[in-house]
Amino acid sequence: MTALIWGAGAVVAQTAQSQTPSTGGGHAVYPSQNNGVIHFMVMGSDDRSGPPNASGGCDAIHIVSVNTQTMKGSIVNVPRDTYLQGHKITDICRANGFQAGVNAIVQYTGIPVQYFAYTNFRNFVRVMDEVGGLPIHVYSRLYNPNDTGANWNAGDYHFTGGELLAFARERDTAPGGDFGRTTDQAQIMLSGFNQFDSTSGYMGFMLELIKYGRQHVQFNIPVPTLITWGMIARQMAPADFQSCTLLGNGQMIGGADVEIPAASNQAIFPQVASAGTLPSNAQCFEAPGVYPNQPAQGINWEIPAGE
Repeated sequence: MTALIWGAGAVVAQTAQSQTPSTGGGHAVYPSQNNGVIHFMVMGSDDRSGPPNASGGCDAIHIVSVNTQTMKGSIVNVPRDTYLQGHKITDICRANGFQAGVNAIVQYTGIPVQYFAYTNFRNFVRVMDEVGGLPIHVYSRLYNPNDTGANWNAGDYHFTGGELLAFARERDTAPGGDFGRTTDQAQIMLSGFNQFDSTSGYMGFMLELIKYGRQHVQFNIPVPTLITWGMIARQMAPADFQSCTLLGNGQMIGGADVEIPAASNQAIFPQVASAGTLPSNAQCFEAPGVYPNQPAQGINWEIPAGE
């Protein structure tokens, strides 16, 4: 949740030093360069403990893009085993740090990422517990109790921090393996945004999110910008964010399972870079009968009744 809100908060940061946002009647308007489009990288480390900026491989990789003119956005989900520059993205981060991973993805996609947030297992769990967990829909049975701890039938749940971590990590029984896992990670982000969007007294809630973020997440957005973003976030609907998991072809290289990026991914990047949204004919990962694939309409993960 916090990562998506922080990501969109970066929308206004590039002009914050030279221009003052105008507000009126609860409506925030932010002048911005590049047609009001900003791009933000959200990463999760597979490091188990330590500070949020500890080293580790990139276990979760998502590009959040927001267009403040149209109030639309997208999340491009990059499977961690994507093979770039002769290595899996996760190993690029492990060997050379998160910035190296960001640089490799920017070079591959051409999307001008300017801001980032990343954390690790322990700090992710703490943030999720502090906000009370999130509603999640499990699309098909996930069972891997001896590794990730996943053990759920298909259905609606309210997951706490440890359960959300298990859900975000599980790939062995997720449809599509690494692709399904990456898609599930995006659901966590969208569910969080949905909860923020539906919360009354959102200013107090937003300040709590920022407090938790400063404790448990490494990010490069000024705190005043995060506060300002809350005003924009309330003008957007979760369904206005489109989620797309990039495609790839599994291969064995050097004894390791990797995903060679599909050529069709290249058709997605120019519009995301320029407008922050997906093209209507975007080819994204889908598992028929399991995950919805609706890039043109957006994916709105509804909070189950009673949650």
